[in-house]
Amino acid sequence: ANTDGLEASTSEQQNQPLLADSVNEPLASVSSASNEQDTTDSVRESRSRKRKRNPEEWKANVRKRNRASGLPYLSQKGKEMPARSCKLSKEHKCPNPISLEDRKKAHDTFWKLGKGKESYVQQRQLICNLTEKVPVNRPSKDDSRRNFTIRYYLPVGEAKVRVCKKCFLETLGIDQSWVYSSLSKKNDVGVVQADRRGAKKQKMDTDSTARIKDHINSFPTLEPHYSRRTNQKRYLEASLSLSKMYNLYKEKCHEDNVMPCGRDKYRTIFNQDFNLGFHRPKMDKCPFCTKFEAASDAEKENMREQYDRPKEIKISSRIEKEQDKEKAKKKREISCI
Repeated sequence: ANTDGLEASTSEQQNQPLLADSVNEPLASVSSASNEQDTTDSVRESRSRKRKRNPEEWKANVRKRNRASGLPYLSQKGKEMPARSCKLSKEHKCPNPISLEDRKKAHDTFWKLGKGKESYVQQRQLICNLTEKVPVNRPSKDDSRRNFTIRYYLPVGEAKVRVCKKCFLETLGIDQSWVYSSLSKKNDVGVVQADRRGAKKQKMDTDSTARIKDHINSFPTLEPHYSRRTNQKRYLEASLSLSKMYNLYKEKCHEDNVMPCGRDKYRTIFNQDFNLGFHRPKMDKCPFCTKFEAASDAEKENMREQYDRPKEIKISSRIEKEQDKEKAKKKREISCI
């Protein structure tokens, strides 16, 4: 019996430093709560309500990129298109035969240009540099519509060697339409015009964007209390909706004699630049915490002890649980549930 009493007193002495640490640790955790809140706010600002669009990964853009680079791709109708290749046919009537190694090098150089943003212009500029449009020397007929002849060249080292049309097209892996379209886009100086496809995009001015953001920020928001570590979204009043907010935005613009933006633009900014929701979370703040945040500084000082007590109890409970788990590991007759 005396031995058990000694073991009990010894265990109590060993636990005294741990209990002292448990009293100090809640105070340290409470003091660092503001730092954690700042970190959470910074992370919340970088999030958006919905996933942001990533055009680089769209199937259509991946297909265009692979097609411009000469890689295999899946057509819009689901047909597998093979990669562009340099045909190694030797049935060419070229005045100056070119080795297969030089032809492969020219083929790779041409299709490597398709990987950049200016691939359309760069590839057609290379075609214009390797071709030459000259007048017809001997027209076959008097009423012939043929006014010019195209000469084709391939690079060999630093020089250009003239080849036949079939050798040129098979080396680059293209058809005749590439040559005609490239020459039609070349100006008098010999430079291919810029690609104007998809250039007509309406851009909203920064003032209109800032006006929409200021209007959305004017609504009060609440953050979830118990689930704020896993939920970075802030919540608007349950009575609001995106349509109501847009109608209020239009009324504000009419009062200021400003032309309002469209509903789609308002929705896009709301989804991409904000992480807001209209439904209350399942685990929301208790009434006392909401009252504490709305109180003045003097009232918060009076309510501080009651506000910090649940946090201290939570931390001390976790420490006691860890201590009991360590005891259960050392002694089999003790179990921690």
